[in-house]
Amino acid sequence: MSLDEIKSIELGILDYVAGICEKHHLRYYLAYGTLIGAIRHHGFIPWDDDIDIVMPRPDYEKLMDICQSASPEKRYQLLSSRDEVYLYGFAKVVDRRTEIVDDTVEMIPGLGIWLDIFPYDGMTSKNSWNNRICYYLNKLRGAAIYKEFPQGKGANYFVWKLCRLIGYRIFLKWYERLCKAVPYDTSQYVGLISDRRDYHPRELFKETIKVQFEGKEYDAPIGYDQMLRNYYGDYMQLPPEEQRVSHHIKAVLI
Repeated sequence: MSLDEIKSIELGILDYVAGICEKHHLRYYLAYGTLIGAIRHHGFIPWDDDIDIVMPRPDYEKLMDICQSASPEKRYQLLSSRDEVYLYGFAKVVDRRTEIVDDTVEMIPGLGIWLDIFPYDGMTSKNSWNNRICYYLNKLRGAAIYKEFPQGKGANYFVWKLCRLIGYRIFLKWYERLCKAVPYDTSQYVGLISDRRDYHPRELFKETIKVQFEGKEYDAPIGYDQMLRNYYGDYMQLPPEEQRVSHHIKAVLI
């Protein structure tokens, strides 16, 4: 599939998720490269090919409940760690008409072109023991999903082999349990615990604003500028041309 075809399908998924969130009064925010694209380009970063949103943990869990209890959706499906065969500590909403082609990792049944939904959790401090343990549990989970030793990714062969024997589900279970240790709505700081750069004052997310993305409006945090500067620095500065590389998803229509 071409990059334009993939982007069009991803926009459809975003509309679907945003519609559920608005109907059920759930908080969501465009995030990471998607938010940069909205602010800097009013759409996709030209060389980017994915869409990311973040949700406070309470809203994230409610979205899981809503999608699990709803009648099966013909076109879209939410995949999460509540599924027996799922690899990640964040959710994906996929277009079921498509299929991802990737033989380097354990494949997720039903994985098509997706939108990523990352849960934001509360944090007591950036370098708390809880955050550190979560960070390494996520690293071990990541090692365990590779069917072959991941050369060039800084992995140790014996650690990888041990992780494969233990299985990623064990690491994922403990990672998620510890992520939920600090409630989002009473915490001074929030973020994605597995990412050490993703640490922000909760007040940045107390209100939402609408931002333009590919001709439509979606939610962003009121403190989007500080959020992006915390994570990227000067996000309005274009990267050097050699870094403007698409990681083009390999997908087919089925």
